[in-house]
Amino acid sequence: MRWRHEYGGTIACRPCEDDGIVYFGCDNYFFYALNAETGEEIWSFKSGGCAGNYTPMVIGRVVFFGSYDGFLYALDKKTGMILWKFRTGDRVVPGVAAYDGKIVFGSSDGYVYCLDLEGNEIWRFRTGDEVVSTPVIVEGRIYIGSYDSSMYCLGMEGNEIWRFRTGGAIGNVAPVNIYGDKIFFGSWDLNMYCLDRVNGKEIWRFNAGRGILSGGAVFNGVLYFGSKMDCLHAVDIETGKELWRIKTGHHTHASNVATYKGRIYFGGGEDGYERGLIECVEPDGKEIWRFVTNGPSWVGPYINNGKLFAGSWNCYFYRLDPDTGKEIWKFRTGGTPSKEKVIDHSEVALVTIITGEGVFREEERGEKYSPMPEIEISEDLYETKSEYSFGSKTYKVESGYR
Repeated sequence: MRWRHEYGGTIACRPCEDDGIVYFGCDNYFFYALNAETGEEIWSFKSGGCAGNYTPMVIGRVVFFGSYDGFLYALDKKTGMILWKFRTGDRVVPGVAAYDGKIVFGSSDGYVYCLDLEGNEIWRFRTGDEVVSTPVIVEGRIYIGSYDSSMYCLGMEGNEIWRFRTGGAIGNVAPVNIYGDKIFFGSWDLNMYCLDRVNGKEIWRFNAGRGILSGGAVFNGVLYFGSKMDCLHAVDIETGKELWRIKTGHHTHASNVATYKGRIYFGGGEDGYERGLIECVEPDGKEIWRFVTNGPSWVGPYINNGKLFAGSWNCYFYRLDPDTGKEIWKFRTGGTPSKEKVIDHSEVALVTIITGEGVFREEERGEKYSPMPEIEISEDLYETKSEYSFGSKTYKVESGYR
């Protein structure tokens, strides 16, 4: 499945929280920093495209995020002032991983990039198609998927250690799931895979019946993950045997899965793009609570320090109580509803996302939103140099702003 967002207030980004500030990107080109306790905006920064789909990364005083304008941005996490940006040849959709003073991320130009913390390129590794998966780095090894149907294990010098070929595109919305010496990830060939992360050998695969864009989460020896079968699956991590599944009525294939206090949390959305949900269940699948929004919450919930955050295509970003599902606050991104071109195998559609507020257990229509005002972008920045070829095009950046 491939998608491209256009201008709008849709939130399709898994957030992150650091030092009392929660960060996330939006389809209206803005990247936001909110007070995690109150939901008040601290600052916002406008990039040149949709501000990423995957998790931002905070390292020290810097927050990193990618944009559909082809840049990876580094901002001061307290002020939102741009420190530098690095140009690739296409959209930077995924999140960033960090290790030993280096950052790694992918681009839709087909490359995996490694930069230092000042934005200087160290190396790049070319895959066979778009890279929209968020990498994970464990013990100096990088794990990242590509639309070329392969999961890659790379060394920190950019060398390939192994690759594993599936029958469909790999595009993990949440970072690849590493648990001990196992790696779990889904593919559009309908399978959830478990590999030995050291040698890349397959341990088992589970056919979910439809596509998967997540690696799920492990709790007490069970892997929990969603699929486009509108199900949450529970699978034994040793055998790959399904223990149970629950039917949600919403696509859960792209959702991050979180665990907290022995409970399982995930998100979803309907095909019609009019309703979504954040749901909490017991490890046996029994529903505890459900929070419904008027737009998909496909990326699902993020829980940190007892706080649950989630965005929706309805142009709202929420903080919920993870114990009860009650709304603590919500933040409106503004802008108009997003339009999304969806290519799902052979199916092509252009749809308009409906705006509205989230409710606990019942749905309620919200007001239309006024456009967000333009803001000034600091000219005190620079573009790092980058030159490479992809297909028939050559991209080159030699100078930038000062």
